[in-house]
Amino acid sequence: MPDPHAIQIYTDGSCLMAPRRNGMAAVIKFPEPLGLSETTWSGDGVIGGTINEAERLACIGGLKFVRALSVTQSVSRIVINTDSMYVKENFNRALWQWSRNKWKNRNG
Repeated sequence: MPDPHAIQIYTDGSCLMAPRRNGMAAVIKFPEPLGLSETTWSGDGVIGGTINEAERLACIGGLKFVRALSVTQSVSRIVINTDSMYVKENFNRALWQWSRNKWKNRNG
């Protein structure tokens, strides 16, 4: 059962192979006390993009969309719901590596 005090973001990415291009989207559900209706976000996709890239960008896009609404102070947490094993298995590793690198990539 979803946390009734959390924003729920349901994400998915897709990829067509010929010609190769991807797409991504998210459905955002808000806790009742916020009084906001369920909404959707969709990204532009990337020509030549991969399915893993689309799955990752769906999560990032959903989070950026919620952040822009300025409602995050009113909730206990944000929950990402994804079917992507790539995102699920790499989240904790990436969080550890990025924080260790002071949130910078190899190019600074």
